Amino acid sequence: MVYESLGLYEDILRDECCWWDFCDPIATTMVGRVALDDDWEGRVEPLLRQWIQDDNRWIRRTAILAQLKHKTRTHADVLFDFCEQRMHEKEFFIRKAIGWALREYGKTNPKAVIAFLQKHKKELSPLSYKEGSRILVKLGKMKA
Repeated sequence: MVYESLGLYEDILRDECCWWDFCDPIATTMVGRVALDDDWEGRVEPLLRQWIQDDNRWIRRTAILAQLKHKTRTHADVLFDFCEQRMHEKEFFIRKAIGWALREYGKTNPKAVIAFLQKHKKELSPLSYKEGSRILVKLGKMKA
C-alpha cells in the first residue's frame, strides 16, 4: 500500500454504494497500512485531519479507524483528538467507530483510554462509551 493509493480508497469510500463492510477493511487495512509505512507527519496525518472534517460519514469513519491495528504505534493524541471532534455526532457509524477505536487502543494503553473515557463520559454517546469501555470493564480495570 502506498500513499498514492489513498485517492483510489477515497473514491471507493465516496461511492454511493459504500457501506461499513467496504469502509472498514479499507480504513483498517489499506489506509492503516499507508499510515504506518508513509510519512505520518508530512502527509498522512494532514490528510486524515481533512478527512475527520469531511461531510461523508465513511471518510470520517476511516479517519477514526485508520490506526485501529497500530497498537503501540498509535498516535494517541490524534486518535483522542478525532474522537473529541466527532463525539457530538448522532451518526451511528461514527459513534460505533469511536467506541471500537477506543476499545482496541485500550488493549494497548488502558490507562490512557480510561482517562479519556472518564474525562468525556458526559460528552460521549452511550454507544461510544459502552463500546470503548467493554474490554476494560470485562478485565476489571474500570466500572461500567
